[in-house]
Amino acid sequence: MTDDSFVTLKASSKKKSGVLVDKTLNTKENYLKLIERFNSRLQLVKSADIYKEIVDSLKQFSDKNNIHWNSIRCLALGSPCSENQALFQLCLLHLIANDCKIKVISIYDPVFNDLDRKFLQQELKFAVEKEYVRSDNDCCCYYMPHSPISLLETIISTEKPEWMLTNDFTLYSSKYTEVEYYDKYPYCARIANLHNVKTQLPTTGEKPDNDDFEVVVSKRSQRKKTKQFIKPIVKYDYDSCYFKSSTKIVYLSGNDSNQPWDYSFSDTSFTALYK
Repeated sequence: MTDDSFVTLKASSKKKSGVLVDKTLNTKENYLKLIERFNSRLQLVKSADIYKEIVDSLKQFSDKNNIHWNSIRCLALGSPCSENQALFQLCLLHLIANDCKIKVISIYDPVFNDLDRKFLQQELKFAVEKEYVRSDNDCCCYYMPHSPISLLETIISTEKPEWMLTNDFTLYSSKYTEVEYYDKYPYCARIANLHNVKTQLPTTGEKPDNDDFEVVVSKRSQRKKTKQFIKPIVKYDYDSCYFKSSTKIVYLSGNDSNQPWDYSFSDTSFTALYK
Protein backbone atom coordinates (compact mmCIF):
# COMPACT_ATOMS: atom_id res chain seq x y z
CA MET A 1 0.00 0.00 0.00
CA THR A 2 1.38 3.42 -0.96
CA ASP A 3 0.33 6.86 0.18
CA ASP A 4 -0.57 7.68 -3.44
CA SER A 5 -3.72 5.60 -2.98
CA PHE A 6 -5.10 8.05 -0.47
CA VAL A 7 -6.78 11.40 -1.06
CA THR A 8 -5.06 14.38 0.55
CA LEU A 9 -7.19 17.21 1.90
CA LYS A 10 -5.95 20.59 3.09
CA ALA A 11 -6.23 21.45 6.76
CA SER A 12 -8.35 24.45 7.66
CA SER A 13 -7.32 27.41 9.77
CA LYS A 14 -9.06 30.30 11.46
CA LYS A 15 -8.27 33.94 12.16
CA LYS A 16 -8.04 35.03 15.79
CA SER A 17 -7.22 38.56 16.98
CA GLY A 18 -5.83 39.50 13.59
CA VAL A 19 -3.42 36.54 13.59
CA LEU A 20 -3.88 33.42 11.46
CA VAL A 21 -4.05 30.52 13.92
CA ASP A 22 -3.70 26.97 12.60
CA LYS A 23 -5.97 24.69 14.64
CA THR A 24 -3.95 21.68 13.48
CA LEU A 25 -0.79 22.76 15.29
CA ASN A 26 0.24 20.37 18.03
CA THR A 27 -0.29 22.72 20.97
CA LYS A 28 -1.84 22.07 24.37
CA GLU A 29 -4.69 24.45 23.58
CA ASN A 30 -5.51 22.75 20.28
CA TYR A 31 -5.26 19.31 21.89
CA LEU A 32 -7.76 20.21 24.60
CA LYS A 33 -10.09 21.79 22.05
CA LEU A 34 -9.91 18.66 19.91
CA ILE A 35 -10.87 16.53 22.92
CA GLU A 36 -13.79 18.87 23.56
CA ARG A 37 -14.97 18.74 19.92
CA PHE A 38 -14.64 14.95 19.85
CA ASN A 39 -16.69 14.49 23.02
CA SER A 40 -19.46 16.81 21.83
CA ARG A 41 -19.75 14.98 18.51
CA LEU A 42 -19.56 11.64 20.29
CA GLN A 43 -22.78 12.48 22.10
CA LEU A 44 -24.44 13.43 18.83
CA VAL A 45 -23.45 10.15 17.16
CA LYS A 46 -24.69 8.19 20.18
CA SER A 47 -28.18 9.49 19.45
CA ALA A 48 -27.99 8.72 15.71
CA ASP A 49 -30.06 5.96 14.10
CA ILE A 50 -27.08 4.97 11.92
CA TYR A 51 -25.02 4.17 15.04
CA LYS A 52 -27.73 1.98 16.54
CA GLU A 53 -28.34 0.21 13.22
CA ILE A 54 -24.68 -0.58 12.63
CA VAL A 55 -23.95 -1.80 16.15
CA ASP A 56 -27.13 -3.90 16.34
CA SER A 57 -26.49 -5.49 12.94
CA LEU A 58 -22.83 -6.24 13.73
CA LYS A 59 -23.77 -7.88 17.01
CA GLN A 60 -26.48 -9.97 15.33
CA PHE A 61 -24.11 -10.97 12.54
CA SER A 62 -21.38 -11.83 15.04
CA ASP A 63 -23.69 -13.96 17.19
CA LYS A 64 -25.27 -15.72 14.22
CA ASN A 65 -21.93 -16.59 12.61
CA ASN A 66 -20.00 -17.19 15.84
CA ILE A 67 -17.51 -14.44 15.00
CA HIS A 68 -15.70 -12.21 17.44
CA TRP A 69 -13.67 -9.41 15.92
CA ASN A 70 -10.55 -8.67 17.92
CA SER A 71 -9.28 -5.81 15.75
CA ILE A 72 -10.35 -3.02 13.41
CA ARG A 73 -8.17 -1.65 10.62
CA CYS A 74 -9.20 1.91 9.74
CA LEU A 75 -7.94 3.58 6.56
CA ALA A 76 -8.63 6.81 4.64
CA LEU A 77 -10.35 8.50 7.57
CA GLY A 78 -9.00 11.98 6.96
CA SER A 79 -7.68 14.42 9.56
CA PRO A 80 -9.90 14.52 12.68
CA CYS A 81 -8.46 17.82 13.89
CA SER A 82 -9.24 19.66 10.65
CA GLU A 83 -12.14 17.79 9.00
CA ASN A 84 -15.55 17.62 10.61
CA GLN A 85 -16.52 14.56 8.58
CA ALA A 86 -13.43 12.67 9.73
CA LEU A 87 -14.17 13.58 13.35
CA PHE A 88 -17.73 12.24 13.12
CA GLN A 89 -16.51 9.04 11.45
CA LEU A 90 -13.90 8.66 14.18
CA CYS A 91 -16.64 8.96 16.81
CA LEU A 92 -18.57 6.17 15.12
CA LEU A 93 -15.46 4.00 14.98
CA HIS A 94 -14.82 4.58 18.69
CA LEU A 95 -18.40 3.63 19.59
CA ILE A 96 -18.38 0.50 17.41
CA ALA A 97 -15.14 -0.66 19.00
CA ASN A 98 -16.46 -0.09 22.52
CA ASP A 99 -19.85 -1.72 21.94
CA CYS A 100 -18.39 -4.73 20.14
CA LYS A 101 -15.58 -5.00 22.73
CA ILE A 102 -12.83 -4.71 20.13
CA LYS A 103 -9.57 -3.77 21.84
CA VAL A 104 -7.09 -3.38 18.96
CA ILE A 105 -7.61 -0.44 16.60
CA SER A 106 -5.00 0.06 13.89
CA ILE A 107 -5.40 3.29 11.93
CA TYR A 108 -3.58 5.13 9.16
CA ASP A 109 -3.95 8.01 6.76
CA PRO A 110 -1.01 9.96 5.32
CA VAL A 111 -2.85 13.23 6.06
CA PHE A 112 -2.53 12.67 9.81
CA ASN A 113 -0.50 15.45 11.44
CA ASP A 114 1.22 15.53 14.83
CA LEU A 115 -1.96 16.65 16.60
CA ASP A 116 -4.01 13.86 14.99
CA ARG A 117 -1.45 11.24 15.93
CA LYS A 118 -1.16 12.51 19.51
CA PHE A 119 -4.93 12.46 19.97
CA LEU A 120 -5.39 9.02 18.39
CA GLN A 121 -2.55 7.45 20.35
CA GLN A 122 -2.82 9.14 23.73
CA GLU A 123 -6.53 9.87 24.06
CA LEU A 124 -8.06 6.92 22.17
CA LYS A 125 -5.19 4.42 22.55
CA PHE A 126 -5.23 3.61 18.82
CA ALA A 127 -2.16 2.29 17.01
CA VAL A 128 -1.20 4.71 14.21
CA GLU A 129 0.70 2.57 11.73
CA LYS A 130 1.15 2.53 7.99
CA GLU A 131 1.39 -1.26 7.82
CA TYR A 132 -0.73 -3.64 9.83
CA VAL A 133 0.41 -7.25 9.98
CA ARG A 134 -2.45 -9.57 10.85
CA SER A 135 -1.78 -12.83 12.65
CA ASP A 136 -3.31 -16.09 11.44
CA ASN A 137 -6.03 -16.00 14.09
CA ASP A 138 -6.69 -12.26 13.80
CA CYS A 139 -10.38 -11.58 13.21
CA CYS A 140 -10.24 -8.10 11.71
CA CYS A 141 -13.01 -5.84 10.43
CA TYR A 142 -11.93 -3.07 8.06
CA TYR A 143 -13.39 0.42 8.48
CA MET A 144 -12.92 2.58 5.38
CA PRO A 145 -15.70 5.20 5.18
CA HIS A 146 -15.75 7.15 1.91
CA SER A 147 -12.48 5.52 0.85
CA PRO A 148 -11.40 6.10 -2.77
CA ILE A 149 -12.34 3.05 -4.82
CA SER A 150 -8.71 2.73 -5.95
CA LEU A 151 -7.66 2.23 -2.32
CA LEU A 152 -10.49 -0.24 -1.72
CA GLU A 153 -9.29 -2.25 -4.70
CA THR A 154 -5.71 -2.24 -3.43
CA ILE A 155 -6.65 -3.30 0.09
CA ILE A 156 -9.04 -6.04 -1.05
CA SER A 157 -6.55 -7.48 -3.53
CA THR A 158 -3.54 -7.40 -1.19
CA GLU A 159 -4.86 -7.78 2.36
CA LYS A 160 -7.91 -9.89 1.55
CA PRO A 161 -10.33 -8.63 4.22
CA GLU A 162 -13.36 -10.74 5.05
CA TRP A 163 -15.45 -8.01 6.71
CA MET A 164 -15.67 -4.35 5.78
CA LEU A 165 -17.58 -1.18 6.61
CA THR A 166 -17.28 0.92 3.46
CA ASN A 167 -19.35 2.67 0.85
CA ASP A 168 -21.82 0.42 -0.96
CA PHE A 169 -19.88 -1.26 -3.79
CA THR A 170 -22.92 -1.26 -6.08
CA LEU A 171 -22.96 2.56 -6.19
CA TYR A 172 -19.98 2.58 -8.52
CA SER A 173 -22.01 0.63 -11.08
CA SER A 174 -23.67 3.90 -12.05
CA LYS A 175 -20.30 5.55 -12.73
CA TYR A 176 -18.91 2.83 -14.97
CA THR A 177 -20.24 0.33 -17.45
CA GLU A 178 -20.05 -3.25 -16.25
CA VAL A 179 -17.01 -3.87 -18.45
CA GLU A 180 -15.25 -0.68 -17.31
CA TYR A 181 -15.89 -1.44 -13.66
CA TYR A 182 -14.41 -4.92 -13.93
CA ASP A 183 -11.45 -3.77 -16.04
CA LYS A 184 -10.53 -0.97 -13.64
CA TYR A 185 -11.40 -2.52 -10.27
CA PRO A 186 -11.97 -6.27 -10.67
CA TYR A 187 -12.26 -7.11 -6.95
CA CYS A 188 -14.72 -4.30 -6.22
CA ALA A 189 -16.69 -5.23 -9.34
CA ARG A 190 -16.89 -8.87 -8.23
CA ILE A 191 -18.35 -7.78 -4.89
CA ALA A 192 -20.85 -5.47 -6.61
CA ASN A 193 -21.86 -8.29 -8.94
CA LEU A 194 -22.55 -10.62 -6.00
CA HIS A 195 -24.66 -7.92 -4.38
CA ASN A 196 -26.54 -7.34 -7.63
CA VAL A 197 -26.77 -11.01 -8.59
CA LYS A 198 -30.56 -10.95 -8.99
CA THR A 199 -30.41 -8.29 -11.68
CA GLN A 200 -27.03 -8.94 -13.24
CA LEU A 201 -26.36 -10.84 -16.45
CA PRO A 202 -24.83 -14.31 -16.09
CA THR A 203 -21.26 -14.21 -14.81
CA THR A 204 -19.92 -16.60 -17.43
CA GLY A 205 -19.74 -16.40 -21.15
CA GLU A 206 -17.65 -14.95 -23.92
CA LYS A 207 -17.80 -11.60 -25.63
CA PRO A 208 -20.13 -11.78 -28.65
CA ASP A 209 -18.68 -11.69 -32.15
CA ASN A 210 -19.45 -9.10 -34.85
CA ASP A 211 -18.10 -6.17 -32.80
CA ASP A 212 -20.78 -6.56 -30.11
CA PHE A 213 -23.60 -6.52 -32.69
CA GLU A 214 -25.60 -9.36 -34.08
CA VAL A 215 -27.80 -9.55 -37.15
CA VAL A 216 -31.50 -9.83 -36.28
CA VAL A 217 -34.01 -10.98 -38.88
CA SER A 218 -37.13 -8.84 -38.94
CA LYS A 219 -40.45 -10.60 -38.36
CA ARG A 220 -42.08 -8.54 -41.09
CA SER A 221 -39.59 -9.41 -43.75
CA GLN A 222 -36.89 -12.03 -43.92
CA ARG A 223 -35.07 -9.77 -46.33
CA LYS A 224 -34.74 -6.81 -43.96
CA LYS A 225 -31.89 -7.07 -41.50
CA THR A 226 -31.00 -4.69 -38.69
CA LYS A 227 -28.16 -4.55 -36.21
CA GLN A 228 -28.98 -4.67 -32.51
CA PHE A 229 -26.51 -3.80 -29.77
CA ILE A 230 -25.60 -6.73 -27.56
CA LYS A 231 -24.29 -5.85 -24.12
CA PRO A 232 -20.90 -7.53 -23.46
CA ILE A 233 -21.08 -10.25 -20.85
CA VAL A 234 -18.43 -10.02 -18.15
CA LYS A 235 -16.81 -13.21 -16.94
CA TYR A 236 -16.05 -12.41 -13.30
CA ASP A 237 -13.67 -15.33 -12.75
CA TYR A 238 -14.35 -16.09 -9.09
CA ASP A 239 -12.13 -19.19 -9.38
CA SER A 240 -9.06 -16.96 -9.11
CA CYS A 241 -10.54 -14.92 -6.26
CA TYR A 242 -10.34 -15.51 -2.49
CA PHE A 243 -14.12 -15.15 -2.11
CA LYS A 244 -17.06 -16.75 -3.88
CA SER A 245 -20.10 -15.26 -2.15
CA SER A 246 -21.02 -12.25 -0.06
CA THR A 247 -23.52 -10.74 2.36
CA LYS A 248 -24.37 -7.04 2.39
CA ILE A 249 -26.14 -4.85 4.94
CA VAL A 250 -27.06 -1.31 3.86
CA TYR A 251 -27.70 1.48 6.35
CA LEU A 252 -30.09 3.89 4.65
CA SER A 253 -30.41 6.18 7.67
CA GLY A 254 -26.88 7.35 6.99
CA ASN A 255 -28.13 9.14 3.86
CA ASP A 256 -30.06 11.72 5.89
CA SER A 257 -27.94 14.85 5.38
CA ASN A 258 -30.25 17.00 7.52
CA GLN A 259 -28.21 16.08 10.54
CA PRO A 260 -25.17 17.66 12.23
CA TRP A 261 -22.91 15.05 10.59
CA ASP A 262 -24.17 15.89 7.08
CA TYR A 263 -22.90 13.20 4.64
CA SER A 264 -20.37 11.63 7.01
CA PHE A 265 -22.24 8.29 7.03
CA SER A 266 -23.86 8.33 3.59
CA ASP A 267 -23.90 5.13 1.49
CA THR A 268 -22.47 3.09 4.35
CA SER A 269 -22.72 -0.68 4.09
CA PHE A 270 -21.28 -3.76 5.76
CA THR A 271 -19.82 -6.46 3.52
CA ALA A 272 -18.93 -10.01 4.49
CA LEU A 273 -16.99 -12.17 2.03
CA TYR A 274 -16.98 -15.97 2.01
CA LYS A 275 -14.71 -18.54 0.41
